[in-house]
Amino acid sequence: MWNRVGDDLRAGLDVYARQPVLTNTFFYAPPWAVIFAAVSWLPVDLWYVGIVALEVAAVRYLAGSWTRVGWFCWWPFVAFELPSGNFNLIMAASIVVAVRGEPRPAVLMALAKLAPAIAIRRRDWRKALWALVVACAITVPWLWLWPNWVEEHMIAALSWPTLGPQIPIALPVRLAVAGALVVARRPWATALAAAIATPAFYFGSLVLLLAPIAVVLGARATPGRGRGGHAPG
Repeated sequence: MWNRVGDDLRAGLDVYARQPVLTNTFFYAPPWAVIFAAVSWLPVDLWYVGIVALEVAAVRYLAGSWTRVGWFCWWPFVAFELPSGNFNLIMAASIVVAVRGEPRPAVLMALAKLAPAIAIRRRDWRKALWALVVACAITVPWLWLWPNWVEEHMIAALSWPTLGPQIPIALPVRLAVAGALVVARRPWATALAAAIATPAFYFGSLVLLLAPIAVVLGARATPGRGRGGHAPG
């Protein structure tokens, strides 16, 4: 799908048009279409290797050690995710990075899955805003992408059937739980809120639960830090 989207954008086609196979439909915000257009001329096999390498790097970051990576891979969803070509582990890592004070990866992933924005701390929103401005700036030659995204994804897609088997917990329920977790003002709770608030929560999305686990494990492994993994003060 990523390769098709990039090629279609360079050809001036509607990248958000509903595809005959619904799972091939593109849902990410316009900056991602521009990113894909910049690299879709590369061989698809190279794309795949690059995505898998990023997923491996993400799970290594989440685990904190290669030994723990091995333990994480005993969870079947992790072993399934790594060769899948999806971005769920990268998204989980972006949530943890945001909780730890670097919001820019979460901004990029929020333009794909929305929920990572929840993990951005209030003190980091200025830095996040600049990242968002840069991401939007690269779409200036293709500003028509934004109304297409809103119309064909944010509005029309609400009436589409679900894409594959999802966790049978409605989004409003997950958002309510996420809101309560954010109010708790604990880094692990914020990471959990961002993990469960993603609009389409597939069984493969369960790897996002590694984000709060990584926050807790990181806090325990760093003596002298306050609760949740942040240095006191």
